Amino acid sequence: MATLQSALPSRAINDGILADDTPVVIAVPRSSEVSANDRALRKLTGITVTARIAGAIHSTVFNIAITA
Repeated sequence: MATLQSALPSRAINDGILADDTPVVIAVPRSSEVSANDRALRKLTGITVTARIAGAIHSTVFNIAITA
């Protein structure tokens, strides 16, 4: 897995959605970890985001759009 950094976590922290005391980790599989079938289909699965939500928020949904 490789990890990425993005402006999204900073904004979510500044807006009080994510806690600022734990890191936000975005993990993406390395190309060698993607199956040959998924590579042939140009499909990437297994991206995970780990974060802690802030204070009074009990749950949230993230919609992420990735474009080529």
